[in-house]
Amino acid sequence: MRTILFILSLFMIISCDKPNDNKQQEQHNDLYGSWDLKVVKGYIDMYAIYTNEIEWRFDDDSLHVSMVNGMTSPPPWLPRNNGTYSYTLHNRDSIYIFHDGQNHKYRYQISNNTLELLYYFDNVNNYGYEYTFTKIN
Repeated sequence: MRTILFILSLFMIISCDKPNDNKQQEQHNDLYGSWDLKVVKGYIDMYAIYTNEIEWRFDDDSLHVSMVNGMTSPPPWLPRNNGTYSYTLHNRDSIYIFHDGQNHKYRYQISNNTLELLYYFDNVNNYGYEYTFTKIN
């Protein structure tokens, strides 16, 4: 009897993990590719337009994003240096990107080849910055 309960418990644990893996992979597939930063809107009336200055590349086999063609002084709350950064996805609307020694949480949305990232100073409702990227490939 214990053996049967153990096998059933193991089966339930394994079957519950698979949808989360598929969900994470599906979200990752939406991000996969290269994105060009176009607009930054932000706190205290900041509005800046960028043209081919910052590109993010989300790879297809691991949860890393590479920032290339970076500026010497990028917009606030984005990685400061060219390089590769790890990220994790949460709840189909949040991405945590590890840079500058900590995880930074951004809300994100993808539609019509546009990626919008929202950074909140207190991770709740205190508006910070909005970054708009367009898909390159």
